[in-house]
Amino acid sequence: MAAAAIPPAPVLSANGQLEVFVHHSSPAAFSQDARPYGNSERLRTLGKRMLETAYMAAVRAKYPVLGHHQLEQHVVNEYPAFIAHWVNAYGWRARMRAVPQGVDLNDPQEMQMIFETYAGAVVAEDGTTILFDWVKRLVAISD
Repeated sequence: MAAAAIPPAPVLSANGQLEVFVHHSSPAAFSQDARPYGNSERLRTLGKRMLETAYMAAVRAKYPVLGHHQLEQHVVNEYPAFIAHWVNAYGWRARMRAVPQGVDLNDPQEMQMIFETYAGAVVAEDGTTILFDWVKRLVAISD
């Protein structure tokens, strides 16, 4: 896929980028009360549910004839690859900071944490509509 074909990710504020691109194991740079989103774990929790829901809705829209079980199976089989593809396409692993020695950012769980935290920041800053529209564009050009 050519770089020009990649839909731009929703733009995050500087604080949102810090929450996403500083490794979750890193101690907070400022107190939790001063952090606009609480912490990256909170964003990741929000992002996990919202990203899964946005992905499921986008797959359902792309493949309207899939039955319940087929849709679930498609999500189980394709969601990890979707996450990995877009984390790589956006170059998010290279943007990560304060990554502890020994942490493999190529690990599927690490990539999922990055994407989920980004999704949570999008929802916190711009709302669910922006996230759902963006994920729908990504699913539409995936496969």
